[in-house]
Amino acid sequence: MMSDEARIIRSQVDWAQRHGIDFDRSNVCATLEDNLFIPLRPETEAEFSRGAGDELGRPDSPGSMASLRSSAALAVNVFDPWRGTDLGPLTELIAADRWADRLRFEVTYPTGLKGIPPHLDVVIDQKGHIPVAIESKFTEVYSPAKNEFRSSYFEDPRLWDDMTRTRQLAEGIGTGAEQFDTLGAAQLIKHLLGLKREYGVGRFRLLYLWYEWPGDIAERHYSELERFSEAIDDEMDFFALTYQRLYERLGTAEEPQPGYCAYLEDRYFPLP
Repeated sequence: MMSDEARIIRSQVDWAQRHGIDFDRSNVCATLEDNLFIPLRPETEAEFSRGAGDELGRPDSPGSMASLRSSAALAVNVFDPWRGTDLGPLTELIAADRWADRLRFEVTYPTGLKGIPPHLDVVIDQKGHIPVAIESKFTEVYSPAKNEFRSSYFEDPRLWDDMTRTRQLAEGIGTGAEQFDTLGAAQLIKHLLGLKREYGVGRFRLLYLWYEWPGDIAERHYSELERFSEAIDDEMDFFALTYQRLYERLGTAEEPQPGYCAYLEDRYFPLP
């Protein structure tokens, strides 16, 4: 039986074949542009160039964003067309607020510990307002989650100031007492630590935006998200949304670019 992950990839392969897009045996498109709704905006390209991942690749070797299964490509296809437009309608759909004058990709907020901090896929903000940081997932949900903490995360209690419940959850994950099979809970907590260090508790929102493929794994993911949210609810402003639900909301707003919703529907959100 085909797995949910394989079904998602199959849907992307079907989309590419319908549109005559060339891709290799690893489902990587011949060019990055083939995998995107519009070419990367210069600011977006610069942000990914500074990132730690090899998303853009080289002229003779496409990077990971050229993959049909790329979560970065999904995030770029949904959010990059909004750059240079009024971001108010977008933020209202996401966070029920119309503020925002800046959108960025591949943003890092160091925790103060050694090593490369995890990259947040998107941050939407405006000076004087609470930013919304977005962690985006595509096929990753349908593979076993990796949940690890180095011992250094628990050596300095000041790292966890005002995050007692979140630390308890992290310690449970670190010892194996808390199990998350589909949710990268450790990565989310690392994002929360970096955001807290930058803005302070209560001064940011973290959105977990994920692609739902109906089935047992998605149901388990909903359950794990609920358990994660309840564990940190008193401390962190964390919320989750599926890409499918976001797409429904996008249909109520004016398109940032002609053909935007048609492209997203054809590729990611076909009608049943």
